[in-house]
Amino acid sequence: MFSGFGQLFIDTGGKNRNEENSADKLLRISFLLDMSLLGPLRADFSILKKGIFGRFLLNDEETCQYIRSMIPELKERLNKIDYKVYEIDCCTGDKAGIQPDDFIETLLKSESDRVLNIVI
Repeated sequence: MFSGFGQLFIDTGGKNRNEENSADKLLRISFLLDMSLLGPLRADFSILKKGIFGRFLLNDEETCQYIRSMIPELKERLNKIDYKVYEIDCCTGDKAGIQPDDFIETLLKSESDRVLNIVI
């Protein structure tokens, strides 16, 4: 499965003067890929102290069912490297939520200036 387009946003949580341990920071990761076989795929994840919450947003229910079938394997792999998976889900969304221009807009409106933007 090849991607013709991808964007990755990482919010490292900034630096708090009272915060000595970087493991206590909330890390937010969002990415958008245009996969040749799956279509557009958006993922939003939050990580705090090796605890993970996340969701995949896809274009259609058939693709979402496929991704759901792979989530147990993803959880197992994350557990093997000492991450605790609280919730990972998959849902379908309107096309606007998984388009490059709208992806940038939603992240920049909801986040501060602590976002690292890598466009590949």
